[in-house]
Amino acid sequence: MTEAELYNVLESTGLPARYSHFENPQEPPFLVYLGAGQDDFSADNINYWHQNAYTVQYYFKTKAPAMETRIEDALTAAGLRWEKSEDIWDESEGVYSIYYYI
Repeated sequence: MTEAELYNVLESTGLPARYSHFENPQEPPFLVYLGAGQDDFSADNINYWHQNAYTVQYYFKTKAPAMETRIEDALTAAGLRWEKSEDIWDESEGVYSIYYYI
């Protein structure tokens, strides 16, 4: 999946989404995604297959299971395999985050 394709998937959730960061401060909830290397298959010094890996960060102030389901449904509908982190509290920013590893 390309970065542009992932952006379209994330945009379909109805949440603001940007690569790396927003230019202006953003009020949660919102999504930020970053490249996380590549998953690949190689043998005999040949790369036969590779796919970009990403981390999607969901920032929120109030727990909203329906929004998490919307994000997860969008990722699944796009045919992406994903894993989800626990809720992470960032005291300095006053927000929670959940990471989706794609």
